[in-house]
Amino acid sequence: PEIRGRFVNAANGYEMLSVYLNSNLFANRLAFKETTDYMPVRKGESIVSLVGQDGYLYYQGPWRFNGCRNLTILIINTGSNLELLELPEVNCK
Repeated sequence: PEIRGRFVNAANGYEMLSVYLNSNLFANRLAFKETTDYMPVRKGESIVSLVGQDGYLYYQGPWRFNGCRNLTILIINTGSNLELLELPEVNCK
């Protein structure tokens, strides 16, 4: 089955962010409280990058897309930096 992912900008206090998967633009100018549509993602590990409008790299790290067909990934503010957190989907097996 195809895997689809979406990102939610839940990081209060940060400017709009662009989301890249393996250097490919996934979402442009994602503002606080905004959610992308579900879009196809490649199964397996990808490098996720979160970039500010000024080009500043706020986050870059590996993320594994496996399991659920629909994945929601929250961009969260941990106080000192940004992190990613998967929000479990209903009926995820």
